Amino acid sequence: MTEMKQNSSFDIVMFLPTGDWEVNTRQRMIIALAKALERHPYRGRVLCVERPICPFSSPLLHTRKYLEWLRGKRRLRQIETNIFLLTPFVLLHDSVARKFPFVTKMNKILLKRTVTQALVYLRFRFGELISWVFHPYQLYWAELFQGRLLIYECYDEYSEYANVRGHPAKVSMICEFERLLLQKADVVFVTSRSLLQSRKKINDHTYFLPNGVEFEHFYTPLRDFEIPNKMRDIPRPIVGFAGTINEKIDYGLIGYLSRAHPEWSIVMLGRFTGRPFLRIRKDFLNVSIRANVHFCGGVDYQVVPRYVHNFDVCLIPLVIDKQTEKAYPLKLHEYLATGKPVVSTALSEVEQYSEVVRIGRNYSEFEHAVVESLAEREENLREKRIMLARKNTWAKRAECALSIISDAFAGNK
Repeated sequence: MTEMKQNSSFDIVMFLPTGDWEVNTRQRMIIALAKALERHPYRGRVLCVERPICPFSSPLLHTRKYLEWLRGKRRLRQIETNIFLLTPFVLLHDSVARKFPFVTKMNKILLKRTVTQALVYLRFRFGELISWVFHPYQLYWAELFQGRLLIYECYDEYSEYANVRGHPAKVSMICEFERLLLQKADVVFVTSRSLLQSRKKINDHTYFLPNGVEFEHFYTPLRDFEIPNKMRDIPRPIVGFAGTINEKIDYGLIGYLSRAHPEWSIVMLGRFTGRPFLRIRKDFLNVSIRANVHFCGGVDYQVVPRYVHNFDVCLIPLVIDKQTEKAYPLKLHEYLATGKPVVSTALSEVEQYSEVVRIGRNYSEFEHAVVESLAEREENLREKRIMLARKNTWAKRAECALSIISDAFAGNK
């Protein structure tokens, strides 16, 4: 990868995917990117635009956020030295707004005015501005500004989301929006090789930029001795998952493990992000009533390492389907940074790390892999995991991304 050109100078406006900044899955990447910008002479800055407030759905679904916005606490604020966060306002949200062309037009006007005011106030350079989007639904966000570059970061197979698949009209719309977005984008980043293969067919400027880890945050060995309150009464051995609780998890597998090994404590750490129907789905209910399965809820990112360091084995128990087969698990390198044994289902992006991650291609193999992991005493394996994680930091990902952006920026003059 070429070094960043010293005369490159740009500011970035990022339109965040669904989810507020505090729980956004791209947060660590964005912070690493902003820190990398600080390390270079021109000191570029980042404005992150959250999912907007809507006067109809927000008061019901996001009451606290809506009230904070009304009080002026969620308008424009600074969250890092060179990261600013803006929460705009629209009449109606995406899927509903698209049914009414006039509302879509008004949304664009409102968004452009609000974001422009923020950019002017912050003295961002419009002639040196990069727009960055993450989801096909953000196609019209990408059209708000005629900046120097448009970047599309594709981190999932969006047409296979649980709330999309099974709805042909939604699938068709997302696929069409993504096709148009890929054609418009100057740079496309993808998080898995499968996504790279399919997206590169439409846009030659597509680059593999997998998920990384804030290494020092997860590596710190002192956390081995800090047992979180939620885990103090949970007996060992503990096999645990840290992530989000949604449809991606194979609850049949979790149920199988809990029945086969009642002596194991299975910890499921993370906030619930699934659809409401998931809570009453048979496989989820069967797991939730098991005495040795512990749903600990979501915790702040700052304390997640305490939990992971207190797992005896770390799990990536994702179901294998059209979405996950193109996924690069966000937790993979975070687990590896702790040195703990890791067991995963047969995800294509995890298979390449089979030297340090045990793979279960069916329930029986997965169970056997956990048994082997609990008996593991090889210090060499622990060191290999830590070394691998150290090579896959968010800081390295950010430097790689900025090098690609700099080249594209220079070539777009």
